Amino acid sequence: MEQPARNETRDYAWKYFALHADQRLRAFNFYLLIVAVVLGGLLAYLKDARSPAYAAPAGMLLTVLSYIFWRLDIRSQEFIKHAEEVLQAIERDIPVEQIPEGLRLFLGEDAKTEVLRQQQGTPGWNPVSWVRGHYGYYACFKATFAIFALLGIALGVLVLFLPGSPPAAAPQAPQQNFYIGNQPVNPKQ
Repeated sequence: MEQPARNETRDYAWKYFALHADQRLRAFNFYLLIVAVVLGGLLAYLKDARSPAYAAPAGMLLTVLSYIFWRLDIRSQEFIKHAEEVLQAIERDIPVEQIPEGLRLFLGEDAKTEVLRQQQGTPGWNPVSWVRGHYGYYACFKATFAIFALLGIALGVLVLFLPGSPPAAAPQAPQQNFYIGNQPVNPKQ
C-alpha cells in the first residue's frame, strides 16, 4: 500500500476506533446513571411503601436494562475489534525499518495481553481467578451487567414478599376551647 493511501486508511480506521471506543464508554456511563436512578427510586419507594409489590417492575427493569446494554456493549466491541484488525494490518504493512517491533501498538498489544492471560489466568467460575485473573473491559462490563441483572431479579422477587407498612395514623386534631361570655384570665382554669 502506498504511503498516502496507508495514512488515509490509518486515519480513517483510527477515527472509527476512537468513535466506537468513546461510544462504548459513554453507553456504559449512561447505563450506570440509569441504574442509579432506578435503584434510588426503588429504595425511596420501599422506605415507606404500603404495597411494596408495586416495586417489582422496577427490579425487573434493572434486569431488562442490563440485558439491553450488555447486547449494545457486545456490538460496540465488534466495531472496535474490526477497527483494531484494520490498524493491525496497516502496522504489518509498514516496514520494520520505519517502526520497530516494540513500537507497534496494536500488534504488540495482542501478544502482551495473551502473555498476561497465560500468567494470571482469565476470570472464570473459580473464585480465585476473580482476584488474580487478567481483566479486560469486556470482562468488567459483563460482570457489572450480570451483578445488576441478578440484583434486579432478586429485588423484583423480594419485594413481592415484603410486608407493607401500615398507613400512618391521622394526626390528632388540635383541641380548641370556646368560651361564651367572660373569658377566664388563665385559659387552663
